[in-house]
Amino acid sequence: MTNSVLPVDMGSIEFCEGQYLAARVRALSALAGNPYGASVRELGELSGCKVMATKSPMLNRVCGDAVKSPDHFAALARWFANDGREVAVPLVSARKPGGEARQVGECRLTKMRGWTHAQMAASVDELKAIKPGVRIEELDVAKLGSFLDIHASAFHTPPEEREMSLASFVGLYESGRAGFFVAQIDGRVAGAALVYFATNGMAYLGTAATAKAFRGQGCHAALIAARIAAARRFGCHGVAATALMNSQSRRNLERFGLGFSHVQTLYTAAQD
Repeated sequence: MTNSVLPVDMGSIEFCEGQYLAARVRALSALAGNPYGASVRELGELSGCKVMATKSPMLNRVCGDAVKSPDHFAALARWFANDGREVAVPLVSARKPGGEARQVGECRLTKMRGWTHAQMAASVDELKAIKPGVRIEELDVAKLGSFLDIHASAFHTPPEEREMSLASFVGLYESGRAGFFVAQIDGRVAGAALVYFATNGMAYLGTAATAKAFRGQGCHAALIAARIAAARRFGCHGVAATALMNSQSRRNLERFGLGFSHVQTLYTAAQD
């Protein structure tokens, strides 16, 4: 594994992913009565995102470089602990996943299983134009249910959390900073993906999934192509994505010209 020379640095990649996750939580907190107990707290360059209705580390984490801001991170960790919640935080390394335990200021952290990913990026000028081999439809807000059906199945969203998940995606759509797409094979929705347009000029390929019956038929590649095209239309200068280290998703992203930048590993507060 080697680092690619990229026009965007590690911080800008982490920023756009963190902003995407925080935007989902802010969308929930804006609902009348805040039914899911969602909140975002910013301290310095860190953002704490918390949703009481779920324990998912996607919606319950600290975004930003905790190592550079250990005091702010400790304060956010206490904010989570006051509600009886464990804090999750991404830590980054240049090539290899971090160790089983890390110390950030006063906080002792342990690695979360299954949460180590390759962070990838490229400028839009470096990306290849590959014609989709599968029919792609860009969704309006009324059709986001078809996106959610694929997303919820792939990521094992509990039935009681589906409405909350949909509400977060509707909020993203209404912000004007996200695009949602589905891939169709034989008239059936076979895959789904979204792109988030961050304020730093980066487009983040936030999530993608293909139904089991349609895997290996080009859905993911077609969804990558559609989202890169959307990033160009929006005027983004770069595209970032996350993938499991040794996955087909990573290989598909590399086909389009996205290069490996660094490793991100999610940690949580150690249990005494």
